[in-house]
Amino acid sequence: MGVNLDEVVSLAEQLDSEQQDQLIVRLHAKRALRKHATSTTTLPTRETLLAKVEQLRQTPPNPADSLLGKYTNAAVAAMSEAEFHAHLNTIATEWKQELNDLTDHQD
Repeated sequence: MGVNLDEVVSLAEQLDSEQQDQLIVRLHAKRALRKHATSTTTLPTRETLLAKVEQLRQTPPNPADSLLGKYTNAAVAAMSEAEFHAHLNTIATEWKQELNDLTDHQD
């Protein structure tokens, strides 16, 4: 090897920011290619993936996997479905009005 790491770093520091970014991208790409080439994992075939999907479809759902209530926000007031849709309608109407006001001011 003709150059050591310290010399490479010193030369890299002389590059402008854009060239340093390009160097970083190239090094990451080269590392990823090398890692992929030495990886012993093989990608699944289409048939394997389809078989897995079919297996999942045949498996009954597990109640523990439910997302119901996992992302609720206690700070949001509870409301019925009708109230929720009315609220969304109000927001959409206000938003449309603001857009109309913006386009009216641009003319």
